[in-house]
Amino acid sequence: MDSSKSNSKAKPVKLLYMSLTAWLALSGLPTAPALATLPPVLDGLSSASDDRDNKKQADPENNIFFVASTKDEKLQAQGEIYFLSDKINHFRERLPSLPGLDLSSLSEENRKIFEQNLQALQAIQAHQLARLLNRRGTFHAILGDQLKALSDLDEAVQFDDSYAPAYNNRAWLRAQKGSLSDALADVNKALELSPKMAEAYDTRGSINLALKNLEAAIKDFDASIECNPKYAEAYFHRALAYKSMGNQEKYQSDKSKARELDYPIESKDN
Repeated sequence: MDSSKSNSKAKPVKLLYMSLTAWLALSGLPTAPALATLPPVLDGLSSASDDRDNKKQADPENNIFFVASTKDEKLQAQGEIYFLSDKINHFRERLPSLPGLDLSSLSEENRKIFEQNLQALQAIQAHQLARLLNRRGTFHAILGDQLKALSDLDEAVQFDDSYAPAYNNRAWLRAQKGSLSDALADVNKALELSPKMAEAYDTRGSINLALKNLEAAIKDFDASIECNPKYAEAYFHRALAYKSMGNQEKYQSDKSKARELDYPIESKDN
């Protein structure tokens, strides 16, 4: 085999790949899809804080889907929204394309390779935009702006329909609005995509609790705790399910465990 012919054939493909990689670097995107999950306060909209002002506004035992946040968290959210909006706009303006590049000289095989690389970059960008929109949507939720939060989460799943946290967060917000069937569809999708997501099992358990499907709710909270034994929200929500079932012993036990894990529960005994 003539190695010079082999090298000349591979060279255009290599140059194309290098060009695409250069675009990726200039765009500020990583060279591989980000697999890391967001911090709990961002991935789980059900996360609560010990802000006493919030506790006066909503008792989690009576309003399970309330999203609590401290004043400091709200101030942080405002700054993060500004930063994320700039980042999102930057990504939108730099779509992965190489204008002016003539592909007509490439063989069909090399053109296919180039197109595959371009599609891979587009998928990476879509995933990154979904993550950013999910984060910004969560910060909007912290500020109590449900419409903007839902808009961002809707767009997140449009960009990347395989991004489980966005489905989970949208499920929680839809449940807040009382759209429990839509919320259930979203959280089921999240669990289909990420079967070990503790937050999603907790979300589905909370929806089942709201629907009075108590046995199903218990199973979901059990699964959430199995995925993450330190997930305080699941213990607290399971406590509410046991309370609805009239099991005071398990209600108090799970409530104590949630408090032990720093879930903000007012102690009426103190």
